[in-house]
Amino acid sequence: MNHDQIKKALHDKGLTFTALAKASGKKYQTLTACSMRKATSKPCALIIAAGLGMDVNEVFPDVEQYKSKSRKELTTGSLDKAKAALKKANLEVAVA
Repeated sequence: MNHDQIKKALHDKGLTFTALAKASGKKYQTLTACSMRKATSKPCALIIAAGLGMDVNEVFPDVEQYKSKSRKELTTGSLDKAKAALKKANLEVAVA
């Protein structure tokens, strides 16, 4: 979504950047800068997405920084690290 789409969607929900800013303790300028892609802030992007009732990746699909790894990706990465740690500790018999 671009800034104007976000602004309209917030308006449709009876919200503004100012209301989100006051509710979150952020400055409305920071939220609008994030919405306009003039600044990157995952916390601000999450606030905007929450206000819209959407996932941050739906609102900001073009901002790589906001993309979350899936649970499967996180688990696979953690599993590989755990296996490597067990092997390094000479505990290969414990590795499944």
